[in-house]
Amino acid sequence: MTRAILVLWAVAWVAAAQPFSRPVLADYAGALREPEPRADGIRHVDSPALLAKLKDLGVNTYVYLIWHAPSDWDDLRLEFLPAAQKAGINVWAYLVPPSECRPNCSLPFEQDYLRWGEELARLSLAYPNLEAWAIDDFNYNLKFFTPEYLAKMREASGRINPRLAFLPQLYFQSITPEFLKAYAPVIDGVIFAFRDDPYRNTLVTATIREQLDRTSERLGAHNRALILMIYAARLSRAEAPPSPGYLRETVGAGLDYLKAGKIAGVCTYVLPKDPRPEPASLNRAHSGLGRALISVPPGGKTEAGAYAEVVTAAKPSPAAARSLSFQARLASPAPSSRKGVRFLQVLWDGAVVREWDVTEWKAGEWITVSTGLPESEEERSGLAFRLTDKSAAAAFPVDLSLDSIVPHGFRIADPGFEQPRDWRIRRTHPAFLASIDVFDPERPARCFEAVRELFIKYRP
Repeated sequence: MTRAILVLWAVAWVAAAQPFSRPVLADYAGALREPEPRADGIRHVDSPALLAKLKDLGVNTYVYLIWHAPSDWDDLRLEFLPAAQKAGINVWAYLVPPSECRPNCSLPFEQDYLRWGEELARLSLAYPNLEAWAIDDFNYNLKFFTPEYLAKMREASGRINPRLAFLPQLYFQSITPEFLKAYAPVIDGVIFAFRDDPYRNTLVTATIREQLDRTSERLGAHNRALILMIYAARLSRAEAPPSPGYLRETVGAGLDYLKAGKIAGVCTYVLPKDPRPEPASLNRAHSGLGRALISVPPGGKTEAGAYAEVVTAAKPSPAAARSLSFQARLASPAPSSRKGVRFLQVLWDGAVVREWDVTEWKAGEWITVSTGLPESEEERSGLAFRLTDKSAAAAFPVDLSLDSIVPHGFRIADPGFEQPRDWRIRRTHPAFLASIDVFDPERPARCFEAVRELFIKYRP
């Protein structure tokens, strides 16, 4: 029976390339909530405030996450969806998969996705602005969401409203020809969350157009829609959040592809909608606001000799012994089984002066590190901090912060990493990242404004 259903959906859904009424400009989750709990003890979604913010942002679609509170479903169907329809905002319901159902699942139907399909389809008949539904981290749950199970899901919703679209959320490496061959008959498109895979981060933007080219070509071959999702909030386990500049580049690239007709929409992931400044507790510098951050994110493999480094000019003092101390902090423990692989090096004029195996350092606290430096007759020299692997390894994650340099016998312009312009970044492998991260309490407002400017100016 399941095979027959799958075949029927493959035939019925062949013309589903653009299931949406207009080019999609969307934001996902990050719902504003009422300042005080209601009688049930829950802070419900503040629908008027959220819709006002979405209108200001210039989106035409909101992807509503049903997960954070037991009231989310009722808030959607009884309050937000009717108000969104009046405001001219389309809505997609977004559910979590089985892998995210501990401790909380999407309520009230939890892992009964056939029931979810039925109930959302009924709701979409009452409110046609409910255009689609989606499931998070789909590629991590393929044993549950087999093509046969999805065929049943689509049959459950399709017999009530065949126009209700369904899109799984996937990452770049999962959008393969093999996946689409199996799943294209039972989906309307894909939400592609860009994070520079396989090297998960929100720093690098150079790969977005190549990845969009490949994913749009693959989806286009099956006549399915592609929605680009851009992280506007910190990735899990990441040391630094995305910057306004990152959003300008990635959202801007997505809008170029949308205007060219290569994708169906652009969606920001948890764009900050609360205008309040970020708390000082999020400042991860040792002193001041800035730090150097050198990282190897999860995913992929490194190569022997690969590195990332931060470099600055140094002016030696005449006839003075030279040394330095600085503060260093590992965000989380490096596996002791990788001893002898990953090192922090201090370089003077391109030569390694001293190195430390970061797997031997205690994580979660700042430590003072010191070293002498060689004599030099040059009027200007170069100081570098480099994270490198001495042998090829699976890219086990390391986030190393550096700050508060105390130079002796020389001067540098920015010993506290407060001015990114005074430091240069070098990296020889995509698994290695480096940045000068300066805490900006106004980052939420700046990120919102960066996306708002792009969305407001967009014209198909």
